[in-house]
This record gives sequence, structure tokens and C-alpha cells, in this order.
Amino acid sequence: MPLALIVEYGSTNSASLQSALEFADYETRVARDCDEARFELDRAKPDVVVVGRVIELPNLAEACAWMRGALPDDVPLLALGRQLGTGERAQALASGADDYLPPPVSGPVLVARVRENLRTINPASLGTIYSYGDVVIDDETRRVTRKSKPVHLAPTEYAIFRLLMASQGKIFSREEIVESVWGKAADVDVRNVDVHLKRIRAALRHPKGKGPIKSVRGLGYRI
Repeated sequence: MPLALIVEYGSTNSASLQSALEFADYETRVARDCDEARFELDRAKPDVVVVGRVIELPNLAEACAWMRGALPDDVPLLALGRQLGTGERAQALASGADDYLPPPVSGPVLVARVRENLRTINPASLGTIYSYGDVVIDDETRRVTRKSKPVHLAPTEYAIFRLLMASQGKIFSREEIVESVWGKAADVDVRNVDVHLKRIRAALRHPKGKGPIKSVRGLGYRI
């Protein structure tokens, strides 16, 4: 589970961002000032840092410069914007931030940008992630989400869905799905595959015909 450090002295803002990241299965720490941030950097070794207002530092650019100097190169630094139209974005990026989020920052946007920066700069911290549109599988935690909300699948359904998500574009016959999920020696009616796929589609709750799982007539299924 990736660990995110939020450096922000506004308790309401930091709490909302922390909740959004934890809902998306990130471990979090919060620091309000340089001393607390330094302590968390040494203790927790975060995979990503989100920096906003820091008590001792007068502006976002200085906060970014201070944080970047304390961080390894493979730890993404995201800056939380304070004011639009002030040149703040350019200053933050020039001071070491890898990304800038203009205000107001919503939880889903923060989660998406954190994930994208980790995927680009430190992909090993994410474990194995499969995504298609707004659907994401975290193979480390065996968690499926759609629009950052959990999708509950039984173990067999998870195994089928993971098989398809891990090989997007490949068409799997029912027989291939049975062999991959149940094993070569399993005595399983291939029509069981259709039942499980129907349940997966229902759990994802996409409009009819709009979900990631596609039926290929006479051949099988694919994503």
C-alpha cells in the first residue's frame, strides 16, 4: 500500500484530502510544519508527498523548494495551489514540484494525480495495477474500484476479471477461462463462465453495453 505524506497546516483541508487518499487505499501521514514533515520523512519514508501551506514558509514555491531538498528524486512532489492567476504554478514547478493542482482541489482529482505521478516516477510503489476507463484493479490488495468506489466481487469473479484486465485486447474462450481460473483438471461446465461474467457486469454497474467486458460472438470474451 503506497504511503502519502500531506504537508498542510489547514486541518479541514488536510483531513478531506487524507480521507480521499485513504478511501483509495493509500496509507497517509499529515504534517503541519517543517519539523513534523522532517520527522515523517525520516520515520515513514513516504512514496509521494503533497504539499500546501507550511507554517514557517511564506509561499508555495518556498515550500516546494524545501520539500524537494529533503526528498529522494524518485518520490513525487505534488503542490496544492492557493491562488489562480498569480504565476504560482510556474513558480511551484520551477521550485521542484512534479505536479501542480489548481484550487480548489477535490479528493478524486488528487487521487488521480497522485496515482499518475507514482505511475510515471515510482511505479514500483503501486504494485501491480490494471485499469480500464474508471475501473481499477489493485492486485496487491485484491481491490476493485470504479470511480474510486469499491466493487465487491467473489473470489472466482475477481480471478476471471483480473485475467481479462491483465491481457486487455486478447480474446479468451470459455475453455481458456476455465483452465486459467479453475485449472486444467477441473470438471467445470463452461457455461459457468457466463454466469460469473454476468455477475461481474452487474457489480460494475455500467449502462448496458458500456462496460469493459465485451462478448465476441463465437469466440469468447475480452476487455
